[in-house]
Parts: sequence; structure tokens; C-alpha cells
Amino acid sequence: MVAAAYGRNREHAEELLHEFEEHGITASIHRGNVGSAEDCRRTIGEVIERHGRLDVLVNNAGITSDKSVTKMSDEDWYKVLAVNLGAFFMS
Repeated sequence: MVAAAYGRNREHAEELLHEFEEHGITASIHRGNVGSAEDCRRTIGEVIERHGRLDVLVNNAGITSDKSVTKMSDEDWYKVLAVNLGAFFMS
């Protein structure tokens, strides 16, 4: 069983789900924001409810801002931190 989380592109997530199913793999997709503790908790809960357990978690979300630190706005900085440190919430 595989559960895949995504942030924005539902169409791409559904394509991935279809590929799993074509190979006989039971799978599910779950939308959430890795930068939100509440979304992370909800997503983990959905996976456990759907599949009964969670054995392995792969945190692979990450973003960058293509600006020097001196040109980053506060909003840019906080967004990068939220996503890149979101692994803490998922774990």
C-alpha cells in the first residue's frame, strides 16, 4: 500500500495514483500543506485511517527562493522555512 501526499497539482497526483493502480498497487492520494502543522496531522490521520498504519515516511518537499537573502521579503523567508522544516510536522 502506498499513500502519496501532494500540495497543489491534483491532476498530477491522480496520474500517479492511476499508475500505481495499473501495477496492482493499492494507493491513495492526500492533499495538504507540509508547512502547516494542522494539515500534516490531518494527512497522517487520513493515511492511518485509510490504510490502518504508517510504516515508512519519505519527506521530499522543499523549496528555494531565487533571491539573495538581502532581497527576500519576510513572506518569502517564512514560506521557505515552513516548507523546508515541514518534515518536522510530518515526522
